[in-house]
Amino acid sequence: MRCMVALKYLFFTLFIVYFSACGKEDSEQITDSLINLNKKTPVGLSTGYDHSCSITSAGTVECWGANSSGQLGNNSTTDSQTRVDVAGLSDVIAISAGNSFNCALLNSQSVKCWGNNDHGQLGNGTTNNALTPVDVTGLAGVNAISVGIYHSCALLNTGKVKCWGQNSNGELGNGTTTDSLIPVEVTGLTGVTAVSAAITHSCAVLDTGGVKCWGNNLSGQLGNGTTTDSLIPVDVSGLTGATAISVGYDHTCVVLSSGGVKCWGRNYDGQLGNNKTSDSKMPVEVTGFSSGVSAVEAGRASTCVLLSTGGVQCWGNNSQGQLGNATRTLSLIPVEVTGLSSGVTTLSLGRRYHACVRMTGDRLKCWGNNSNGQLGNGVSGYSKAPVTVVGVSPSAGVDKVSVDSNSACSLTSEGGVKCWGQNSNGELGDGTTTDYLSPVQVTGLSSGVTAVSRGNDFTCALLNSGGVKCWGHHFYGQLGNSTIGGAGSATAVDVTGLSNVTAISAGGFHACALQNTGIVKCWGANLSGQLGNGNKASSASAVDVTGLAGVTTISAGYKHTCAVLNTGEVKCWGSDQSGQLGNGGSDFDSSSAVTVTGLSGVIALSAGYDHTCAVLNTGGVKCWGGNSLGQLGNNSTTDSGTTVNVTDLTGVTAISAGYQHTCALLDTGGVQCWGSN
Repeated sequence: MRCMVALKYLFFTLFIVYFSACGKEDSEQITDSLINLNKKTPVGLSTGYDHSCSITSAGTVECWGANSSGQLGNNSTTDSQTRVDVAGLSDVIAISAGNSFNCALLNSQSVKCWGNNDHGQLGNGTTNNALTPVDVTGLAGVNAISVGIYHSCALLNTGKVKCWGQNSNGELGNGTTTDSLIPVEVTGLTGVTAVSAAITHSCAVLDTGGVKCWGNNLSGQLGNGTTTDSLIPVDVSGLTGATAISVGYDHTCVVLSSGGVKCWGRNYDGQLGNNKTSDSKMPVEVTGFSSGVSAVEAGRASTCVLLSTGGVQCWGNNSQGQLGNATRTLSLIPVEVTGLSSGVTTLSLGRRYHACVRMTGDRLKCWGNNSNGQLGNGVSGYSKAPVTVVGVSPSAGVDKVSVDSNSACSLTSEGGVKCWGQNSNGELGDGTTTDYLSPVQVTGLSSGVTAVSRGNDFTCALLNSGGVKCWGHHFYGQLGNSTIGGAGSATAVDVTGLSNVTAISAGGFHACALQNTGIVKCWGANLSGQLGNGNKASSASAVDVTGLAGVTTISAGYKHTCAVLNTGEVKCWGSDQSGQLGNGGSDFDSSSAVTVTGLSGVIALSAGYDHTCAVLNTGGVKCWGGNSLGQLGNNSTTDSGTTVNVTDLTGVTAISAGYQHTCALLDTGGVQCWGSN
């Protein structure tokens, strides 16, 4: 959709580590420990309507978000909130994401596309959707690609441009309004150095520094001083020195050789950045940018720029937080994206109010609309500030690890589970109670598992079907299979009455599951009300947490549980012996969810033994509860029933609270810890 230059190979290794540390006592808190070893570093990036894609250093492609037309390319139509591999792609050097389809430029200078094909935008001579990549017919010698809503364009090494797909407004530039299922040459266009396609118009930068556009012109987006559509390219009036271009829904922007930015077309939300809301049929200067801009991205009704300093600023519509400045207020002039004043190497703006960047160290961050998981952070709900893209597609070796005091389990790249260590309660799941010094396969779980979480001598696994299986200790009903007491189970059993689960968390002697409806169900021990169902009777089957909805993240502590809501607020329930519910330090247990006082903007959460910590969208961390060994990180050892700031900690992307210590993953890839040592 935007101008995509061919990205040469960059070789790095990214380790995204989500970890949890534990103490050495049997009664300690057990939290998830996730270690994602991603061997495929993202080196290219493009955001579509409600999905996103990145290129890895291996030359493959990963996508996440909506998948109704197969735009994730993994031979399915199931949405994914985390990255999945596009099937059968290699040697990719550029990617461009459209409405619900994508195209990739290969090192061979050929192009493959996949996803929606209603108007022939895949270029393979048909109108059939493709769940995996297909070749664009008769296209060779391609230097760059750009896809719009329903059409695509390619810049050839001859300096000419070919387009294909929808043509109702002349966006293919061949003098007709007839759709084309295969590439056709744009009329009279030579010496092109960059091309950009959008909803119903397209533009190209020439080697002279001029710009030509064609297609729909209702809002003056062709920039020739009129509102008349054109079926062939027309000159943008009075524009010279253009070096890069990006076409939005109905506005267009260019970067000039001076480092300044000019835009034209629709301006009802201030997307032209000139402190006005009136449309412009000719280029106008963006306020405050006479120099220093290295790239521009025009979206639906907003625009962002990447500065030469590595910072990002945006302006225009902000209804879904797509300006990234921690508000939802539109801006007629550029505003800085929170936490992105430097370190950004690639910028991409989606067509449905979201944006993504690649950072130094090859980390991905996104913000804005997240209705289909296009932010890639594993949860739903929009974000007004950048969040880290998590979740990796399978690669060789171990994807995730969860540990307790005496044993551990890993989620393998094949989707299986292996465990090792103490096995007196069958917690290794291999059908025995024999301890093992090396990993053994959990019986019946060699594939199909997406997450694993260890409790106190029991383990639960989330299946790709949305069900949950648990094994090990069962005295309090923590296996959730409608029975309670006895010796437990040394093999995995189904948790009764659970479906459509997207996340799990095992605590001391209870576990909880988050469903795709935003509802939470818990089972097991309930002496402190940690199941949140209004009473303190243990349950051997999953019960609803009372009055709780819109949940995006859950974390089970030893005797308490907490949840992040799509509003950024946090609610907790269960034991409050040390103030770990965060509602003022009443020291009274609660069998229903209570709001953590004065806490908002939370993007990640971890419940420890008797304390809880939350990551804010600012990159800071707040903790509350037990603090006898400094696990709250506020330079004291006093318990707190309200949230306190962790001292001198910024740039945090993940958090894990253990028995009496806490650790944080930083956006630099570093780790900091505090508390018991």
